[in-house]
Amino acid sequence: MKINGNAIKPGNIIEHQNAQWRAIKCMAVKPGKGGAFNQVELKNLKTGSKLNERFRANEVVEKLSIDTRPYQYLFSSDEMLTFMDTETFEQIEISISLIGEQKAFLKDGMEVILEIVDGKPIGIDLPEQVVHEVIETESVVKGQTASSSYKPATLDNGLKIMVPPFIESGEKIILDSRRKLDTGNFTKVSKIIADIKKHTGNKLGKSVRLALKHVVGAYAIVVMCKDEPNKLIAARKSSPLVLGIGKENDFYVASDATPIVEYTKQVVYLNDGDIAILNEEKGLKLYNIDEELTDPYVEELELHLEALEKGGYDHFMLNLRQINER
Repeated sequence: MKINGNAIKPGNIIEHQNAQWRAIKCMAVKPGKGGAFNQVELKNLKTGSKLNERFRANEVVEKLSIDTRPYQYLFSSDEMLTFMDTETFEQIEISISLIGEQKAFLKDGMEVILEIVDGKPIGIDLPEQVVHEVIETESVVKGQTASSSYKPATLDNGLKIMVPPFIESGEKIILDSRRKLDTGNFTKVSKIIADIKKHTGNKLGKSVRLALKHVVGAYAIVVMCKDEPNKLIAARKSSPLVLGIGKENDFYVASDATPIVEYTKQVVYLNDGDIAILNEEKGLKLYNIDEELTDPYVEELELHLEALEKGGYDHFMLNLRQINER
């Protein structure tokens, strides 16, 4: 199946440079000069190597179909994992490099779904919930409460996560195998930020940076706090986020430049791990996830509001019947 380059999405399997690749991350980019493109991080299904490519709308790629079958995990040997078809009992091996961090969640006898392309396994889909034992965890800090705080813990699979203070070593907990810790539920992320701010006395920006170090998965967020009403914190990872900079320290935040161009042509495209502090009085400060101050790269948009309007049409998109009628 052929698709345009701007239609590539995370999880898609495509043919590129005579090899098969899985799209890991995708971000629509509209630079100040030149046409828009899809910035895609690819992972080679055979070697596990990664590649960053730009695909434009007029580029055509081959999207491969994925079959799925139930398998049971048996054991690992060297750099290979062995699974058994639960219907035919045939065994198959998969390179650990194709599984990545999911390897930590595998247990003997676990049933999984194998993803197969052209008769070859290219990945697995784990059960949503898995049980693991807490091997080591820190003591509760004085002043913390079970309802408002988290502490680091190490699991029997080597993962380090944040757990409530009442969790002790030797206890078993249920985890989301996709490890999208709290990113699918921003209520939990905001609670972690609030807890850190409350118990450390840090300002909002530093509290957000500390909290996001414990978050795994994609996010594009904007945080505000009633205690610091003239400040916004914007951060992204694997999801697009662009800042618009006005003339008098007024700021705009959106997933792309389209809704911003009406108010300003000055924009900053955040990179993965960037955390921006937008202050009505002090302007813009940009940090990375390691709390290092970086210089923002301000671009001048060439988009015009008229180009974004519908040009007399009722909708931005028409179906084939409507096109023929015109």
